[in-house]
Amino acid sequence: MGEPPEECDCQCIFDCFDTCPEGDQACFQNCVNSATIEAQMAYNNLITCLDQSGYFDCAEGDEDCFDETFGTCMDQYYECFHGDMVCKDLYLCLTDCPGGDAGQVCSSECFSNGTVEALGQWDDFIDCIDENGYFDCAEDDDDCYQAAWDACSAEFIACAHGDLNCSEIFDCLDTCAPTDQMCRTSCLISGTVEAQEGWDSMGDCVVEQCGEEGDVECENSALEGACSGVY
Repeated sequence: MGEPPEECDCQCIFDCFDTCPEGDQACFQNCVNSATIEAQMAYNNLITCLDQSGYFDCAEGDEDCFDETFGTCMDQYYECFHGDMVCKDLYLCLTDCPGGDAGQVCSSECFSNGTVEALGQWDDFIDCIDENGYFDCAEDDDDCYQAAWDACSAEFIACAHGDLNCSEIFDCLDTCAPTDQMCRTSCLISGTVEAQEGWDSMGDCVVEQCGEEGDVECENSALEGACSGVY
């Protein structure tokens, strides 16, 4: 017990703690000492921040206190717990998680695999939709959800983008089954920031011409006519 693998990173220190008998300080210290210098620094930064924020002074069961004090140390947390998943793939990972307790476990695994940059980009997007009332929307108020999401489209695209140009997004969508929404979503967010902005402009133009439930004939006419410039 208390013997982490070689090249133990910061997250590995906490995994090692789980193998130690309760209260075995020597075992805990061995976990820290056996980690890389970079991992030890990241661990110390996180623990120092949590100590200064008052996290360890929260009363047992006071979730509001734990959330508030932990929230001030997210940079240090991400420095310790991160992987190599870019923000686009982090979003797809979260989208693919089920509901309930299994979904919470899945989400935690997604976050632990995101890069530091990806986790920061995702936080920027979540902060934006929070400020725009997304989490206050009534459960069946799709317009409210969409308005908050639309207000944060720049933050979302900054997170979820790839290297496909606009025409390559079309090519990608052609490979998706009509009912495979995950495939379509993956294609769209694999476009560059510029490509997605162009795609959105084209979509807005078509909706303006044909409405939200426009038929294929109207949409094709719009692309050949009023929307031909953006198309």
